[in-house]
Formats: sequence, structure tokens, C-alpha cells
Amino acid sequence: MKPTINSILLVLMLSAFARPVLAQSAQCNDTNKGVWYQTFLSNRNGGTEQQKTAAEAAQKYLDCGYDPGDQPAQYMKNWLRGYRRVPSAQSTTVTRPASSPQRTFRIEEAGIQFSLPVGWDATRIKHVVIVSAQKGLIQYIFVPSDQYEEVIAGMKKRISELISDLKIDPAEALRHKEMNGIPATEKFAASGKLQGLSITYTVWLLEANKPTVLLVSFSHSALATISRSSDFGTAAFSGSIRRTN
Repeated sequence: MKPTINSILLVLMLSAFARPVLAQSAQCNDTNKGVWYQTFLSNRNGGTEQQKTAAEAAQKYLDCGYDPGDQPAQYMKNWLRGYRRVPSAQSTTVTRPASSPQRTFRIEEAGIQFSLPVGWDATRIKHVVIVSAQKGLIQYIFVPSDQYEEVIAGMKKRISELISDLKIDPAEALRHKEMNGIPATEKFAASGKLQGLSITYTVWLLEANKPTVLLVSFSHSALATISRSSDFGTAAFSGSIRRTN
């Protein structure tokens, strides 16, 4: 079944526009985190549906933020990495070869591959591939779609609805370039605030085997509190995006 624009935008709403600020949610309290952890423990060794429930509970816990000494969080994080290596009905075209230390992922229908820096994760929700780092403060979201103009229009509409102090770059300032051999056109760039966090969005159209919309989001103000001297692996990741071999 081909993805609908509405299903794609729903995934985007739940990822790029929500995850960076989930840690501020009122749901992130000790009681709920305890429930999520117990749900995870009860389902992690079960069948496909039980492990899916475990993964969802673990992600809710991790999205609330955690200290380096939080042993349940570290355990769930490591479990999720292993869980996402296993092909499933939702992720059959995103693979991580077991023998590859570079952790290479391929989006077969798009003809695009990339490698993940240490500490980065990638997951597939329906037809959208989400790459994130620093608890979602950095995200690269790939949307292969022949209806790319509608996807881009939907992204722009959603951003305008959610972002305050919105500024959109003028069309003449946008760029055309090659991204490691893949023709890339910047379709729009915006900046503003999302629940008090400064954030930027850049949307590219990649012309590989199939048109692929790439949404890049950064929460600069939150990242600056972590480190002012690191790109957090963004240069390495961007440099790894290329056509599949």
C-alpha cells in the first residue's frame, strides 16, 4: 500500500515536532517512568507485539531524559539498539549489516544509504525514516515520496502552526548543491521557537532513485547547554549520506 500524505504528516508531527520537547511534558514523572519501566520488563522477552509494546514504553522513558547513572535507562537504550537491528514488517528496507562497524543503514526504495555516528539512532515508522541524536534535539527525517511537493507543503504548514516567532528564509537565499553525488535542492528553511526552545528546520529534496524529502531539525539553544564546541557528529553523518552501492 502506498503511503498517504496524511499518514506521512502524522509521523512527522509525532517525531520532528514533538520529540525535542517531550522531556518537558507533565507525563515525565517518577510514577509514569516506573510504569513504563515495568511495562518494558514485562514485555521485552515476548513475541513481536509484546516487544513492540516494550520498545514503545522504553522510548517514552528515554524521551523524558535521564542521568548517566540511570541504570534502567542505559539498559533500555541498549535493548532498543538490539531490537532495531532485527528486521520487522515495518522496517524491512532499513538494514544494519551485522558485520559493519560503521552501522550503515539503507533506504532501498530511495536508493540512499548513510552511516550512524556513535550515539545516534535510526528507526522506521511506516514510510518515514527518523535519525536522531542528543535525545531528539538533532533529527534528520527521510520521506521517500513521488508526492514530494505535497509532503513539503504539509511540512511548511505544520511548522507554521507550531512554531512561534517564525522566520522563513527568502526563496532567493535557498541553495542547490550535490550531497555526496545526490542532487539536492533546499526547498525552504525556517527558524523560531518551540515551547521556548530555539529551533531551526531545513527541508531538502534529494533526487536519488526516488524523490526523497529530507527534513533537518536542530534545537540550538538546548544543544548549546550541552557543548559549544561540538557538532555532535552532524558533519560525519551528513558526509555519509550517499547513493546505495
